[in-house]
Amino acid sequence: ATGSAAGLTAQPTFRQTHDLAGKGGDFFMYVGIKEITDVVGGALNATFYGFFWQKFQQVFIGKDLRALGASMALSKQGVSQRMFVHSGGTRDGVLGWFDAPPIAPELPGYAPAGVRTASSIAMDFEKVLGALEEIGKIALSFQGAGDFGQMFEAQTGVKFADLKRSLGKRVDLLGTKLADTADPTGGMTVIAALNSPDPLRSLFQRFSTMAPNSFQTDAYQGFDVVSFPDAGVPMAMSITDKRLVFGFDKDDMKKVLRRFKDDAGASADPRFQKAAARSPGKVSLFS
Repeated sequence: ATGSAAGLTAQPTFRQTHDLAGKGGDFFMYVGIKEITDVVGGALNATFYGFFWQKFQQVFIGKDLRALGASMALSKQGVSQRMFVHSGGTRDGVLGWFDAPPIAPELPGYAPAGVRTASSIAMDFEKVLGALEEIGKIALSFQGAGDFGQMFEAQTGVKFADLKRSLGKRVDLLGTKLADTADPTGGMTVIAALNSPDPLRSLFQRFSTMAPNSFQTDAYQGFDVVSFPDAGVPMAMSITDKRLVFGFDKDDMKKVLRRFKDDAGASADPRFQKAAARSPGKVSLFS
């Protein structure tokens, strides 16, 4: 920087972000989120859209989200990446969605051998649904349509608070093939942890009663597998005692169900073990 103004590298937020995410990297990216939100807020707060912006900032951005830093380092062993979100110590907004116990970089035993892609995320789904609830409340308040929770229960027979509490804090995404134009889903199966299956089962029961011809339920190795004949793709789902399983390919989803009683699978692959060994420890997301 020239003149009297201090450069970016002199800013404490930048230095802290670079120290935690950028050191040793061959590439570093920095985004000053607070500067952007301050400009947008200043422009909108005096207008009709100021209320919406304040709610959006509260639900998604949070009170003190400051910056994002990401780096990439190349070596003979491969490519490593680091990312740091500077939140000033707060855990709200979208960042709060990941305020869940960190997980070890190990694929679960129900990941079938031969999966091509795999990701696991520690996520607080109660907070995710809480954000959707806030959006619903805002929409209903402008329509004068009443209480969100009461309307949801009247239409579904399930309390929204019970639905939020029923979801756990981990989700796994397993793909059996690489996505392409012929199959953009890559045979993806999504497995979400549950604290209780009852609210989801009640919700599905209400939907199946309203549109009985849209669902087909078959028993498979002690699980109820629900498929969607009119979907155009072989999607299927199953609500077990501990997990919600949804797959874009019914056969691939069944492979996951078969492994629920096993302790090994893709995690036994030496290639995965080699990559996992480079992890710094427990994380919020690994892929």
